[in-house]
Amino acid sequence: MLHDGGAILTLHNGIIDVYDSSLYYEISGQGPGLVLIHGNMLDSRMWRFNVGQLSRDHTVIAYDMKGYGKSGAKGRHIGAAVDDLRALLDHLNIEKTVVCGTSMGGVAALHFALLHPERTSGLILVDSDLSRFAISGEFAEPILATQQALERGDKREAVRIWLDHAMLRDVKNCPAAYELLLEMVNDYEWRDWLIGRGYLIDPPALERLDQVTAPTLVMVGERDLQRFHAIAQLLTREIPNCESLVMEGVSHLPNMERPEEFNRLVLDFTKRCCQSDSQ
Repeated sequence: MLHDGGAILTLHNGIIDVYDSSLYYEISGQGPGLVLIHGNMLDSRMWRFNVGQLSRDHTVIAYDMKGYGKSGAKGRHIGAAVDDLRALLDHLNIEKTVVCGTSMGGVAALHFALLHPERTSGLILVDSDLSRFAISGEFAEPILATQQALERGDKREAVRIWLDHAMLRDVKNCPAAYELLLEMVNDYEWRDWLIGRGYLIDPPALERLDQVTAPTLVMVGERDLQRFHAIAQLLTREIPNCESLVMEGVSHLPNMERPEEFNRLVLDFTKRCCQSDSQ
């Protein structure tokens, strides 16, 4: 059961076997499909403040990517994240869906839209990363420090460093969101935590953004790192049918920091996608 604004939503959840591992998912609501893909070190719980409202208009599927939450070990073959999502949609008999991903989840969502345009009715990229986009400065330094702490076997220090990352600091201003963030990061096992960056496709998405055919919304938090603003600008410029917006007063996790505003923006966009798809 999931509580949302006083309402109780009945969730169907399950685990499916996918490519010698397993995938945990939750599905709720009725209507056109809407898949939610979480970021690195997180899991499907990050959508706790969103599923209730979004499922009033959509069949919402939130799942744990391999290596996160209740799913099994990570897949290591090229395009693993895309294959996993396709297998999940096949299992649920969902032919076409809007795909929404945040941060690392945005990478998986973008790759899915490129490789399966016939199954993507819309694409939402939230503070998305982009494979092959340069890593440097204020984004790279905490990654190195976190990895060094893990190599010393100091998970507590790794968690502290990561939660103090500049892209996450503002989440502390939202007590409910920060409590949930702390819960997920502490639960994360930190095994092969950088392998998420290996979910590549060939040729890389960076070289074929103009091949995205789905209507696309690129969203970025006003207070997120310059890196993610630069990626958002690149995506908006190169993806043909793309609109963009900046959510004011939030950083890297706008769906958790200002869920009601986030939900409204997503539903405004998906409504237009569904109208266009039915014509």
